[in-house]
Amino acid sequence: SGMSILLSTHSLNVAVEVAHRLAIIHKGSIITVGTLAAIREEAGRLEGESVIYDEADVLSDSDEQQVQEAFDQTQEDSGQPLYAFLVPDTGVESPEARREFLLQEAREENVPQDAGVIVVAPNDRWTQLAKIDGVSEDAVSDAMVPDFQRGDFAAGLIAGAEEIDKLL
Repeated sequence: SGMSILLSTHSLNVAVEVAHRLAIIHKGSIITVGTLAAIREEAGRLEGESVIYDEADVLSDSDEQQVQEAFDQTQEDSGQPLYAFLVPDTGVESPEARREFLLQEAREENVPQDAGVIVVAPNDRWTQLAKIDGVSEDAVSDAMVPDFQRGDFAAGLIAGAEEIDKLL
């Protein structure tokens, strides 16, 4: 108590791993201070913040960067923020349980309420989508599945983002 440690990083992911309060500095001036949840509520997703959670470890760093860029482009073009969770074995089978699993993942990562969420369980061979405004979740899923079936999860997520862009 009464002690602070200053860590400077350009990686928001690193900062949130080691700190419970953040200060965002732009051109030498502090522009906001608070918890990540409070800052998100104030500003939405922050530039440089990853929206790809590869818990199944199926994406290379290059793949993850390409998916991140596609998701960023979709948000820029359509206003639809996207988050993806690639999860290891879940044991989840029913559509209702998949939707609840998706909501749990989103809550745990403080995903904004207006964000579209894609959960992929590569080993369990299922996907679940939610909150993709004005777009058929089936159409997005249909765009992703062929790549997922080939084991190319990056291409599938990019195809999903492009489908959302096309439909919005």
